[in-house]
Amino acid sequence: ADHTEMYNCIRVSQFGPSSVLQMASADVSSLSPGPGQVLIKALAAGVNPVETYIRSGQYATLPKLPYTPGSDCAGEVVAVGKDVPKRLKTGERVYTMGTVSGSYAQLVLASQSNTFRLPDNVSWLEGACLGVPAFTALRALRTCGGARAGQTVLIHGASGAVGLLCCQLAANLGMRVLATAGSPEGRQLALDCGANMAFDHHDPDYADAIAVETADTDGVHLTVEMLANVNLATDCRLASPSGRIVIVGNRGSLNFNPRLTMSKEVSVTGVFLRRSTDVELAEYAKLISEMLKAGSSGPQWTASSTWPRRAPLTISSSTGRPVSAGLCLKSTNGSARLTNNRFIMR
Repeated sequence: ADHTEMYNCIRVSQFGPSSVLQMASADVSSLSPGPGQVLIKALAAGVNPVETYIRSGQYATLPKLPYTPGSDCAGEVVAVGKDVPKRLKTGERVYTMGTVSGSYAQLVLASQSNTFRLPDNVSWLEGACLGVPAFTALRALRTCGGARAGQTVLIHGASGAVGLLCCQLAANLGMRVLATAGSPEGRQLALDCGANMAFDHHDPDYADAIAVETADTDGVHLTVEMLANVNLATDCRLASPSGRIVIVGNRGSLNFNPRLTMSKEVSVTGVFLRRSTDVELAEYAKLISEMLKAGSSGPQWTASSTWPRRAPLTISSSTGRPVSAGLCLKSTNGSARLTNNRFIMR
């Protein structure tokens, strides 16, 4: 009799709350890698806020149902298609930033252009937290923000995965890093990740305090904004002449006076990771790899100091229920992570 190999995955058959995340089994043969694709035995998966927006049906572009969520995972290459570069040979440790089949699964199909070598000194769980947060942080700072050493950067909402990575990257670039966070723990995390100062954005006077701190540089050269519908006017007021504001996050519309951008010629730019070219993705991966391999020679790049620094949600289970419950949790202190170790197909 034919023996069909199966693998476990999380399936979404209708958009809705976290209860729509269901454990399912699928046929391994459905994941045969085509040209330029790799098949990965996933050992950990990263959870990003955008995946909860998609799951609930509240996103601009929605996948065809049913689907497996997730774009970030870390694991081992188990098969490769044609025209896959030698760096991604079978047995290689890798992480992804984007997948073909979804990363909340034991086996994950990904394009070679979205799959990158994971340095040996980085754990699976850390690797699973790299993809979307790290690439977004690099795109925001370098590609969209034109970050340069010696400039002042404000990470407006610094305690999430992208914000903490922005703190580390900006410090690594030699920038003066100011951060905001709503909790004492979040502010301490930002400082631990390289911020020079951290402000409480619930304090009504915090913007005035930032203005005082940046008076010597005529304001903030670059702002990475995580909640534009609340903070954009403040960002414009704090900006230096020709200052740049890059928008990573937004949760609604706002009544905004564009005149705020005019007198100082402030530019406001959106950040959209999916616009990255393959060349840009490879550049980001090279930078990430160099920093991770540098270990203790960089301020916060040691693998032992979790990168992102803290990801308190780790779920390991042989059943789908705890996994499903966990994926609806939102952590603002780094990424939530789903670990596959206990139901990985050996």
